[in-house]
Amino acid sequence: MTPLQITITPQGRAALVNAQHHGTVPVRLASVGLTAQHFDPAAATMPDESKRLTTFSGGVVAADTIHITIGDATSDQYDVRGFGVYLDDGTLFATYSQQDIILSKSASAMLLLAIDVRFVDTDATQLSFGETSWNNPPATQTVAGVLTLSSNAQAIAGLDDRSAIPPTALKATLDHRLGEAAPSDYAKTLLASADAPTLRHLLGLGDAAVMDTGSEKGLDADLLDGYHGTYYLQWRNLQNTPQTYPPSAHQHASSDIPDLASHLDTLVKKTGSLMTGSLQSQGTLIGDALGNGRIPALKIGNDCEFWDNNIPYAATFRSGTSPAIAQLFFGTSNHCYFGTSTKNTSTVIGAKTGLLWIETAGNYYYQQHDTTHVAFYKKNGGHAFFWRRSDSGGSGSTNEVQLMSLEDNGNLSVKGTIVSAGGYAQGSSRKLKDIEGPLPYGLAEIEQLTPLIGRYKPSYTPDGRRRLFLEAEQLLDLMPETVNPEGIPFQGAYVPSVNLDQLLPVLVNAIAQLSAKVNALTGAPRHAEK
Repeated sequence: MTPLQITITPQGRAALVNAQHHGTVPVRLASVGLTAQHFDPAAATMPDESKRLTTFSGGVVAADTIHITIGDATSDQYDVRGFGVYLDDGTLFATYSQQDIILSKSASAMLLLAIDVRFVDTDATQLSFGETSWNNPPATQTVAGVLTLSSNAQAIAGLDDRSAIPPTALKATLDHRLGEAAPSDYAKTLLASADAPTLRHLLGLGDAAVMDTGSEKGLDADLLDGYHGTYYLQWRNLQNTPQTYPPSAHQHASSDIPDLASHLDTLVKKTGSLMTGSLQSQGTLIGDALGNGRIPALKIGNDCEFWDNNIPYAATFRSGTSPAIAQLFFGTSNHCYFGTSTKNTSTVIGAKTGLLWIETAGNYYYQQHDTTHVAFYKKNGGHAFFWRRSDSGGSGSTNEVQLMSLEDNGNLSVKGTIVSAGGYAQGSSRKLKDIEGPLPYGLAEIEQLTPLIGRYKPSYTPDGRRRLFLEAEQLLDLMPETVNPEGIPFQGAYVPSVNLDQLLPVLVNAIAQLSAKVNALTGAPRHAEK
């Protein structure tokens, strides 16, 4: 049973204190008073005591627990909701009470109440009892007494230390842990084996289980004749083989290679002195072939041949001390050449109405011969821009008109206005977003902003225009979502940039908040008619 939490009265606690007030003294419990009324256990007296019994017995079953057995064989009839324990001098030592009836006694019944009482802060061993001949306490590890039998579930859980395990509960526990009818007869034989050799014999392992990895043993594990596999990867450890491979330098006759001639015919075919097919050279074709006159001319078209000297309307490789050039001509004004004796750093590709000119100095130029032309040019200064063909003059001239500039730092500058007939679309559908809540920024943050006026540094934008600014660093502190912390590369580092589209919802929210303030001052409704 679960012990009751009994409350010691103030006078009962005083009775436990010795005369020197530095310890306790033993006390003797002599009687029990009963009441049908529920009361506060902390009270100094027990109200409406209906009967006091001296026919009770008790004993200490643990350091904090006592067992009390109360008996009443009279014909009295009463209910019990509380009781008090008295000392032999009449002092009310402790009480217990509850709302529900603890027990009811009829006239024809005999009262026999067994109670376990637990003390929270009192040493139960200081208590003694009068009559103890018929005490029937619960059994503990130190006190003989009554035990309950545990159920199968209690035995399997193993948490109850006050119940005895019957054979059925013990079998249920073993079946739960080991399985039904376990261990088997075979497992019992293994468990009863006296030593390791006997166990290996019962398991059928034999001598393999001793793990002897020596050569010619019963088990070599992952070895072969006592050696690991890497030993046999070395050529010198193989038997009946040459010490090197191949054993010596040697040659094979062409007749020993099956179908060699027919295979070579599929690569380069020769009829008399004429060869057809793919011709390749591992040496320099100019020096080894053309320069030595082995191939004086190689036709690649009706009016185009490779020669070792410069011929009009021809593709030419030049060797010797002359500059290395390659020219492919199709006409006097429309041509393509890769370097010349006068422009040995240029690559020019010509079309009917255009020209692509690439120089190793860093200039890239495209030209189309009509008045609607737009040309692209990269200057040595690091700026790339488009300019109009109708304006005379080259790069850097006074007549040059720059339309658009793409700088090395990635900045794109446009002279004029970028026009989009269809407008600029930004994904703003709710279906595209995971909404976290209403916007936390508004009028309070806008009031803290300090708009500025000035010009960009020439090293960033050299146009010198006077501009209106919002400072990215200030926005980063107030509304970090409106700023890209590493948005602009500048002088070897990244500086923050402002995402103006992120400011639009803030401005809308600020206007709405300002409108609400104005309406509150003027008494106008929130949604006034326009």
